[in-house]
Amino acid sequence: MADTNQVDLKMFQEDFPEVYNAMEQLMVQRTNELSGKLDSQLAELREPITRLQQQEMAEYRATQLAAFSAVHPDYQTIQKDPAFWAWVDQQGDGVKSMVRSTAASDNVALLNIYKASDAYRPGNNSNRHPNNGQPMSPAQAAKVADSLWEEACQLVDQDTRAFGVPADTMTGY
Repeated sequence: MADTNQVDLKMFQEDFPEVYNAMEQLMVQRTNELSGKLDSQLAELREPITRLQQQEMAEYRATQLAAFSAVHPDYQTIQKDPAFWAWVDQQGDGVKSMVRSTAASDNVALLNIYKASDAYRPGNNSNRHPNNGQPMSPAQAAKVADSLWEEACQLVDQDTRAFGVPADTMTGY
């Protein structure tokens, strides 16, 4: 059974087509006007939210970078080293995903793994290598990686609390 309003509207359209068409055009015009106003108001609301999100992301990245560089102050030297990138290319997807991460814990783990590998050649920075530039056994590398991981997690936890972000809500925890 058809809705009574639809039947009445259909009869109105048949009985008064000029009035019906004029009202329909008026409704479309008014709907477009209201839609434009709504879009404008939404844009005004989105702008400060976007700025706030960008500011929070910048603070997050600064915090993560500070925590990362506290554990690996030589990260920029390593980042520029073609040997590092050649090593990354030979790794699995898990290691490669750490390269793209903005989380300090992922980047600390990445450089811990790299520095424990045979590919790492510290050159003039041998005093920064966990084993003074000498190759480590897998057990030694795991122990150093665990120690540095804990240190990085503590730094990230301290920094995120300063911004009011619980550490358990961040990637890598």
